[in-house]
Amino acid sequence: MAKQLHQLVTRSKDPHVTLQVVPFEAGAHPGVLGSFVVLEFPVRNDLDVVYTETLTSSLYLERDEDVSTYNQAFDRLRAAALDVAPSRRLIAQIAKDLE
Repeated sequence: MAKQLHQLVTRSKDPHVTLQVVPFEAGAHPGVLGSFVVLEFPVRNDLDVVYTETLTSSLYLERDEDVSTYNQAFDRLRAAALDVAPSRRLIAQIAKDLE
């Protein structure tokens, strides 16, 4: 696991990657309900889509209300998370502790 965590720290320095950690101390947050991906497309007449998985299936949500709800959840997750540099330090420290 330490090697994987070191790889996360390395990849988080790529210009197209933003890695933030929601610390346990943040308490309940939208991410505890499960993962999701908001797919945004460069052509404005293509609708944004949310992809989420459940235990038995996966869903693609296209309604504006659904996409808006997930965008708001993502904003709340980012607000609850550590900034990028503290997130890297936390992951590096956990990796070091595992070695």
